Amino acid sequence: MRLFEGFEKESKWRKLLTFLCGYKVETAELEKGKHLYSLEDIHVVDVGESERKLLVMPQDEESVEIVERILNAARQGKIPNEVWVTPGLPLLVFVTAGLIVALAFGDVVWIILRSALGQGSWQ
Repeated sequence: MRLFEGFEKESKWRKLLTFLCGYKVETAELEKGKHLYSLEDIHVVDVGESERKLLVMPQDEESVEIVERILNAARQGKIPNEVWVTPGLPLLVFVTAGLIVALAFGDVVWIILRSALGQGSWQ
């Protein structure tokens, strides 16, 4: 099975962002995972025909409806049993790491700029 099977119409940039921000899980994991947001959606185009789309920025307000559409499509066999998801709190790790670096070293950008301009250490 290919990584982005069913998403041939999506741009390479959208696929890259999806690959960097998410991972694939079985639809049962999406159903029971409270802190997982779907990075894909499915829309009915014609009678009996559907189209899958990658979501770069999933909205919390729409997540329940999207999950229901995906689960229904998986039960009917319209899509594979795996979907792209992202954790619900991905930025929390980066914010915490940034806080720790700022507390330990200070303003890293200022330190880099001063050393790049040749002004070295504090005076």
